[in-house]
Amino acid sequence: MVNIQVIPYNGWDHCISMDNGNIKLIITADVGPRIMYCGPADKDVNVFHQRNGQQGSVNAKEWMIYGGHRLWHSPQEGFRPNQPDNSPVPYIIHKNSVEMNVPEEIQTKIQKSLFISMADDEPRVIIRHCIHNRGLWPIKLSTWGMSCMCEDGLTILPVPQEQTPDYYPNFSITYWPWTKPNDSRFVIGEKYMTLRQDPQNKQWFKIAYRNTENWGAYLYSGYLFVKLYSLERNAEYPDFNSSFAVYTDNDMVELETMGPLKLVNPGEYTEHTDEWYLRRDIPFPADEKAIEETIAKQVAEILKQATGGKNG
Repeated sequence: MVNIQVIPYNGWDHCISMDNGNIKLIITADVGPRIMYCGPADKDVNVFHQRNGQQGSVNAKEWMIYGGHRLWHSPQEGFRPNQPDNSPVPYIIHKNSVEMNVPEEIQTKIQKSLFISMADDEPRVIIRHCIHNRGLWPIKLSTWGMSCMCEDGLTILPVPQEQTPDYYPNFSITYWPWTKPNDSRFVIGEKYMTLRQDPQNKQWFKIAYRNTENWGAYLYSGYLFVKLYSLERNAEYPDFNSSFAVYTDNDMVELETMGPLKLVNPGEYTEHTDEWYLRRDIPFPADEKAIEETIAKQVAEILKQATGGKNG
């Protein structure tokens, strides 16, 4: 059974707590929205990053990250995606879900919606990201779900294992200009890529790729956060056809899923869905063999039981 109630949190008066006894979320409705907390229901362990100095802030004139999970639109052309979202967000509470309808962005005429559903009796959450075009002309964009993960954790990403005909390649990695390919935090293995968050390293690092395995994970303090999504095989994606990205600096890691790039006509919308799972008592892997024996085994079990959201 999912318990949903409105509570104060981190200085905000109107936050929504969702708790099913296995997993707990806290969503602020005073700004954003942001899903500011994700962790086990019986422990005070938040796998999401919360930006110091911004908690409880309202009515800021400039965009603020706050932390947690947010919805943007890609590609990141100038400051188009990070329009200020510092005002209250209308919401509707349903039996096992919360619907957040963000006011229309003044400059872009884009209107965002988040639909957050929680399973009755397992640590599973479904996040549906929707972007509506409220303007007068078509806009080509992609939904972009960004989860800010806390410091001192490890990102695990699968290397695509698809077989291709003849001698065709099966994946490529997109690098940003300020990313150092030889960054010591980033390791490419035979079947997995890992990115370690280092609070002492201020260098920005970001990569993206077409993730045909449909998952990414973050391990923190024994808790494994697994993010699933559904790749549209024949669709175009942003950032050199990338569907999954990861970013880090000295504060956090971002696990980013993208929907297909679509031409959204006035009055229409596009969407994509994340599915989140939280597993506990997962040891930190010493090498790729350990990833295969612990984390990959957990992900394989999750993929078998996942309902799987489809991109729109």
